[in-house]
Amino acid sequence: MTNKKEAVCALHKDQIMKASEKLFTEKGYDQTTIDEISKKSEYSRRTIYVYYESKKDILDHIVEKGLIKLKTDIEEAISLNSDFISTYQAIFQVMNKYQKETPHSVENVNHASSSKFDITLLSNVEKRILQLGSDINSKSSELIEKGKENGVIR
Repeated sequence: MTNKKEAVCALHKDQIMKASEKLFTEKGYDQTTIDEISKKSEYSRRTIYVYYESKKDILDHIVEKGLIKLKTDIEEAISLNSDFISTYQAIFQVMNKYQKETPHSVENVNHASSSKFDITLLSNVEKRILQLGSDINSKSSELIEKGKENGVIR
């Protein structure tokens, strides 16, 4: 269980992320400023920088949050469905939901290329994003292998 200080911190971070997401959607990431995020979130610039290093760091946390939800939903779809076809359909629905509900996460994941990364230069959140992507890909590979083993797909 988190203590009160951690809960308050999580609340502030979430409020800043929500305001940022709205602005990124309305104006675009490049056109959104920290000043606008400050105004929309009702937190001072100083407070924003207590929780996030930069606008990119906010975006990275938005991407991470989307991928955490996606991974959880995929795992749930796999656990609730026993046969390949129903699991595949459930995962398709999860992916569709992810695209609709977390467009900034989707957009940044789609434009990422692991060949561009020097792992030693990545922030902790960027490393977690890569790990989440790897975990999600592994779940998908496991499903496909299971489908092959059961003769459902080639």
